[in-house]
Amino acid sequence: MLLAIKKKLHAYVVRKGYSLNELVAIMDRNGDKEISLAEFMKETKTFLEESEAVELFKAIDNDNTGTLTADEITIELASIRASLILNKIKESAASSNLSPQELFETYDNDRSGKMEVNEFGQFLDQAAQ
Repeated sequence: MLLAIKKKLHAYVVRKGYSLNELVAIMDRNGDKEISLAEFMKETKTFLEESEAVELFKAIDNDNTGTLTADEITIELASIRASLILNKIKESAASSNLSPQELFETYDNDRSGKMEVNEFGQFLDQAAQ
């Protein structure tokens, strides 16, 4: 259930084209650099049910202060994006009928047996599409 809620947050951020700073500024209505549950719910009410917003807020609030910081939101959005990319990689591998070795070899352009940073970047770019 929580993953589905996190996907809604990610889709909203992507759809709106918000940078992290823009997202925090929009949610931080009083400008104190922390987002209260009330502030969070005002912004998320367009795409989350109230119970979903509360559940997501609590999941993001790693230090249990009752407020969210830019760092907590950054970590959460990165985690959501990584999960989505990994799911796409799994789906791609399953639908292509490639073994893990064959999938690796597809992106090991120089056939070194190692995935270089640029090759890994291409791999992630492809997976994110």
